[in-house]
Amino acid sequence: MSRRRTPQKYYALHQCALYKLRSKGRLCTLLQTKPEFLKSLLAHGDSNYLTFTIRPNGRKARDVQHPKNNLEKVHARLFDLLRRIEPPDYLHSGIKKRSYVTNAKSHVGSVSSAKIDIKSFYPSTTYRHIRQFYIRTLECSPDVATILTKLSTVDDHVPTGSCLSQILTFYCHKEMFDKIYQLAVENDVRMTCYVDDLTFSGDAVNSAFMFEVKKIIHHRGLKYHKECTFNATDPKLVTGVIVKQEQILVPNKLQLAISHGIENISSASPDEIRSLAGKCNAAAQIEPRFLSLARYVRKFLT
Repeated sequence: MSRRRTPQKYYALHQCALYKLRSKGRLCTLLQTKPEFLKSLLAHGDSNYLTFTIRPNGRKARDVQHPKNNLEKVHARLFDLLRRIEPPDYLHSGIKKRSYVTNAKSHVGSVSSAKIDIKSFYPSTTYRHIRQFYIRTLECSPDVATILTKLSTVDDHVPTGSCLSQILTFYCHKEMFDKIYQLAVENDVRMTCYVDDLTFSGDAVNSAFMFEVKKIIHHRGLKYHKECTFNATDPKLVTGVIVKQEQILVPNKLQLAISHGIENISSASPDEIRSLAGKCNAAAQIEPRFLSLARYVRKFLT
């Protein structure tokens, strides 16, 4: 018999276990570790990470910093503590029952829309940003905040390959996101955030509105790129999903990749079949008609 999962329970930020943390002993208890272990991690600094470069699907090379086993356990614990904080309605990444698909669905309708990305989101989130979060937002004591910041950074920024990075980066800049959200509310605009991707839809989405959004981002000391605007009747690509008036659709590029994979499945390697199954599953989240294809592809893995 399968065990029923306990529903995610969220708490207000001031109920987070890290809130107003003043004791290093209590910090060790929360991180489920011992003082000597923590000192060792701090002494090893950036050598706690594996660093390598990836080139996903032929795109621009990206540097990855992945915490080694001992630090990874600490990051997993910090992630577990931060993910219990009640998330805002506009955030769709890293939240149970929300995804890139629910992010796109939020913008269904015949209205003008726009999207913009925060450039180099993780590398631009610095030691200073993180320490400010632990001190100003969580109100930790300076010495505890310094320890937490050192444990959360590599080369003075958020690591790109940690389970902690996404949620920590969001909370470091939550004040900025909240300001943008308030601007959207004041203009009767719907806003969503998926990692570093901001999407807006509504009659008031125009160049003047986006100028105000960019001012808020710039004031935070961050940069933006990939700005796109769409007319009300245009198909819109939102976090990898096509939004066309009242429906969401699988992008043509993904459909073509699936079609090509199905045609060549008899000669495909196990890795290629697993990749194809992943593509079919992703498409099925957008359009249920791809479920049958996903089941068909999985038969080749048995």
